[in-house]
Amino acid sequence: MGSPPDDRDNYEDELPLHPVRITRDFSMGATKVTRGQFEQVVEEEGYKTDAEMAWDEKTWRNNSYKTQDAQPVVYVSWRDAVAFCEWLRRKEGKYYDLPTDALATRPIVDLKRALFSVSFLPPPR
Repeated sequence: MGSPPDDRDNYEDELPLHPVRITRDFSMGATKVTRGQFEQVVEEEGYKTDAEMAWDEKTWRNNSYKTQDAQPVVYVSWRDAVAFCEWLRRKEGKYYDLPTDALATRPIVDLKRALFSVSFLPPPR
């Protein structure tokens, strides 16, 4: 985890490069949170996003990228994402949280391992 020391774009908190061990099983959503799902939080809780409270021109409701309910929600902050997890936790009675960097990259590492550990042998003659 972290960045190599010769990476010119790294930040101090990304050093030193170090191994991370994930000691418990976890589940992660297979898809992004949609605009329609996020709208449920707004409607049920009367939630205002950081962008809406700051009177930003572009918000999850008002943008040129994602306007249909099945599309991923955009223009939400970390705080907005946490609010969504807390709402879902209350609604379903299960624990939901945002993944750490280590958890978020784990599926990618596992996929690379699976893809590159398979031997592609030519068919027998």
